[in-house]
Amino acid sequence: ELEEILKKLRIFAEISELGGKEIKDSFSLLMETYDELSEEQKKKISEVMRKYVGELRNIISGGE
Repeated sequence: ELEEILKKLRIFAEISELGGKEIKDSFSLLMETYDELSEEQKKKISEVMRKYVGELRNIISGGE
């Protein structure tokens, strides 16, 4: 069990270095400001997030 915890901590640190911290910070900002966003801003955010998720899944699955 300790090995699994250490593995997850290592992976978390590496993902943070790859940009995970920026993703977390952006999501926190989104949560804080969501109610003030216009519908157009929400639509653009949705497009960006869906594109990002698609590209990330493609890379992980070996497509790129």
